[in-house]
Amino acid sequence: MDLVKIGNFIAKKRKEKNLTQDQLGELMGISGKSVSKWERGLNMPDIEKLEKLCNILNVNVIEILNGEEKCAELNNLFNLSFFDILKRYIKNSKRNYVIIFLFLFIFIFLFSLLFTLGNYNQNKVYSITSDNFDYSLNGYLIFNQEQNLIIISDLSYQGNLLGTSDEPQLSNLKILLKYGDDIIASFNEKFNSNENKYLSEILNDFSITVEENKENNSNIITKIKENDSLFLLIEYFDSNNEVNTINIKLNLKEKFSSNRFFY
Repeated sequence: MDLVKIGNFIAKKRKEKNLTQDQLGELMGISGKSVSKWERGLNMPDIEKLEKLCNILNVNVIEILNGEEKCAELNNLFNLSFFDILKRYIKNSKRNYVIIFLFLFIFIFLFSLLFTLGNYNQNKVYSITSDNFDYSLNGYLIFNQEQNLIIISDLSYQGNLLGTSDEPQLSNLKILLKYGDDIIASFNEKFNSNENKYLSEILNDFSITVEENKENNSNIITKIKENDSLFLLIEYFDSNNEVNTINIKLNLKEKFSSNRFFY
């Protein structure tokens, strides 16, 4: 509490009333020297005299204790009856509720907008299938904000030689997942000459998963688009030690995309 500020305020309001220190003291029932001590910040009115001082200077207790006048609205508030104050409170409360509601609405709208912009079209899922009738597979290409993922499984040979003595027997198998000239993943396996296995038998055990974290520098999967150059390259040595190459173009079909506001 700043006594000097309070004293200056009392002196200001006294002069506005065209009262001397002695005159104010006489109205208060005290000496002019006591008023002088208040105005110099050496002392302040006690509780009993504070109310009377407020009435004489036409101020309120809060103004004296703060050493400054409040706005006219606040001054008028002190002159209102209890019921008038209650009515004003209810009116202001309704206005405050409207303001609070508007702030909440704006906050929710902005949050939803930022969330939508941050996630719009950021999540996509493609199915992966083979365009080669002799080879079938199931797979997914998944894009999201944190990582991209390729999953290929259920690769199988279903050509005309399946289950016959002419079905290729393998001594070496190499499978490459390629995007253009870039190799995304590779799979290699060698077999002893006395344990050559049929092509369908080997492919049935094949599956591949490639995860690309967006925090890393690798971004091959990120470049892949629908109907793009994604291939599965199969190379193997048959029982005659001849190299065979099968190039399977992979078809991508969008199954899900977060480019809608509602689902």
